[in-house]
Amino acid sequence: ADPILEAVAKVVSGEQSLWSGTASELLQLLPDLDMQPNVLTRKLNIGAEQLFVNYGIRYMSNREHSGRMIKLEFVKG
Repeated sequence: ADPILEAVAKVVSGEQSLWSGTASELLQLLPDLDMQPNVLTRKLNIGAEQLFVNYGIRYMSNREHSGRMIKLEFVKG
């Protein structure tokens, strides 16, 4: 299992089935991950299918006026 995807999966599980924000905001919730926001975004882009298959979490990313936004949604148990 990928430790980065596992850490991200813990953010979107249990009571919170939807998370939205920037990569910087996501890293604040993951203090054990020591990486730059752009590296996290790249890892999520590469591991999006694995995140869905292994953890049931859909990853979406789009650019808005305030910057690139990440959306994580737990879709299956």
